[in-house]
Amino acid sequence: MVVTGRGEPREITNGICMHEEDWSILSKHTDLWSGVAYTRRNRRLVISFFTTVGNYDYGFYWYLYLDGTIEFEAKATGVVFTSALPNGSTDFASEIAPGLGAPFHQHLFSARLDFALDGGPCRVEEEDAVRVPLSSDVSPRGNAFTRKRTVLATEKEAMRDADAAVGRTWVVSSSEHTNRLGHPVAYKLHPEGGPTMLASEDSSIHRRATFAT
Repeated sequence: MVVTGRGEPREITNGICMHEEDWSILSKHTDLWSGVAYTRRNRRLVISFFTTVGNYDYGFYWYLYLDGTIEFEAKATGVVFTSALPNGSTDFASEIAPGLGAPFHQHLFSARLDFALDGGPCRVEEEDAVRVPLSSDVSPRGNAFTRKRTVLATEKEAMRDADAAVGRTWVVSSSEHTNRLGHPVAYKLHPEGGPTMLASEDSSIHRRATFAT
């Protein structure tokens, strides 16, 4: 709902919000040898909208940063879905009032990203951090590590879990075009920490939401 030039309310259907935000520091450095110091402010373009599904209102936010980073955030608000809490049991719900509970549940989202880097075909690689064993030549102090990339050639292979223990990310790169360093033009996907599907593997929810496994 917005206000017209006459001060009258006007409803915009299927509208989105677009605005810019100051977002702290983009880059900062103090050079002790040359005495040069600088700070660059960061700004981001925010594209967002809300939608109501049942008792929840979901806000979907896309953030576009000056360094090329694209971030997505889903926000849940609205009201909780409540039910009776038999005998005050909190095994499957949080007690929010005497005899009243909010059942445990998950919110699952699926995003379809069409990168089309430089208008050509792309490939997806899974990148894991790999520890290098203690050795006298490569890692004499045991603090060296490298990375391993695995091409995910099929949709079935691409059904992968996030693994914070190895800092797992996914690299979507162009199969035809390279940057000025000779490397494929690419974007890297950084997952946020969170549990995968908690429903039983033989449940109908699990079959409907295999993208979350």
